[in-house]
Amino acid sequence: MQLGAAVRAAYRTYVSQSRDVLPFYLLGTAVPMVARTLPLITVAIGYLVLWQTGRIDTITTLLADVGPIPIDQPTDVSLSTSQIEQLQAVLLIPEVTVPLAVAAFASLGVLITLNAAVSAGQLHGAYGGLRGRDGVRDAVDGTFRDTRTFIGLVVAEVMTYTGYVGVIGGLGLALTLASEVAGVLVGAVGVLGALVVVPAVRLVFAFASVAVVVDNVGVFGALRNTLGYARRRPGAVLGYGGLAVTAFVVVGVVSSVLAVIGGATAGPLVLILGLWPLLDLCKLAVYADVPQETSHPGSVRRHIRRGLATGWQALLGFTTDRWRYVFVAGVVFGGAVGLGWVAGGTMTGVFTASIEQRLEGTTPPGQFVRYAANNWQVAAAQSFAGLGLGVPAILSLGFNGAFLGALFQLEVAPAVLLAFVVPHGLVEIPGLLISGGVGLHLGVIAWHYATGTASRGRLAGEIETAYRVLLGLFVLFVIAAAIEAVVSPYYWRLLPFL
Repeated sequence: MQLGAAVRAAYRTYVSQSRDVLPFYLLGTAVPMVARTLPLITVAIGYLVLWQTGRIDTITTLLADVGPIPIDQPTDVSLSTSQIEQLQAVLLIPEVTVPLAVAAFASLGVLITLNAAVSAGQLHGAYGGLRGRDGVRDAVDGTFRDTRTFIGLVVAEVMTYTGYVGVIGGLGLALTLASEVAGVLVGAVGVLGALVVVPAVRLVFAFASVAVVVDNVGVFGALRNTLGYARRRPGAVLGYGGLAVTAFVVVGVVSSVLAVIGGATAGPLVLILGLWPLLDLCKLAVYADVPQETSHPGSVRRHIRRGLATGWQALLGFTTDRWRYVFVAGVVFGGAVGLGWVAGGTMTGVFTASIEQRLEGTTPPGQFVRYAANNWQVAAAQSFAGLGLGVPAILSLGFNGAFLGALFQLEVAPAVLLAFVVPHGLVEIPGLLISGGVGLHLGVIAWHYATGTASRGRLAGEIETAYRVLLGLFVLFVIAAAIEAVVSPYYWRLLPFL
């Protein structure tokens, strides 16, 4: 397919088949949350070890000498060399550092595996959408089929870069022994060559992943097919590369503008739900012989309005039919708030927080974008992370609850903080609990699938339902963000008793 036709096919599919394409891209936000599950558990165990051995009291005493430390601007506090050495002696004990090192290494393996799995699912879902199939079901099937192949592609790409560096470095070192000038020249040529080699290798492997999905081949078959396609259609491959670079530049500019106004958290969502799926659809359409349709996808506004309406209905349906999961999420969150309050009490005088200081210099437009994007992304990650048998979702609820409890304990003006939180919290916290309930529900479904009591079709259906619920939660978080940006920071200043 020609590049222009591929762009049109990508746009048409993105607009009209977004429910088939986007779920796995939003699911990708859960990968970091799942990957950090083991390190978080290890940190919690390490804290208990330090507490049981009395080292927490020692740390508190050391920090109290320079405290209270403002958690909003901790860099304003400096420790002496002696204090740093004492903290290292207390913290860096084998009972803490060894499990943390093992957990970090394991987390890296989980991160690589899950990224490969999700990437496979994303491309299969996008290819299914292009062909008018059930994209979510294709994504689930493709994840189980091709995860190992996608890991192999990652390893092969890293080995390619490593081999290039090794050849240039070895040649430069060998020539340096004979002539220092020759060694420097080889190094310079290697650096300049990397400007060509790195993009070329990245482009080849970008299409190799597509070849895995379209041609149903392994790593070597994908590379062979990709190189053959590049020889036959160099213009299409290079054209896609130029399109991708241009798109990344445009998105970078947009993200920079959002960051300037205080809405930096929206930048990742532009990538996750905009650029990446459109580029994947485009390269799939370029590589594959996808039937072209001449019909227009219809009004974008109409598709958005219909999607949000469907999402709102799914949200209401989930909270009605699956309310027990939301209730359990509320219990976990509420219990964590209490634990955070108690734990924060042990740090009184060591750390301090100020809501008024955090609000200084903020503007409503930037804060609105920041809150809406961040809260929805957290909700999406928390929901889909539940596929890890529910554990990551529980940890996320616990972390957010504990942080809120500790924040109230350390706040210099708790009445002001309460006044700030209440208006938007009445909308935002239920949204957080609903997303936690979705995560717990997906955890149960994942368990049923792992034990053979749920089919792959059921798993795909529940993932699609979770996506629709998240569309409904987007509406909820937009409302909460509007209140938090426009009402919460200002109304309480008019109250005479605050």
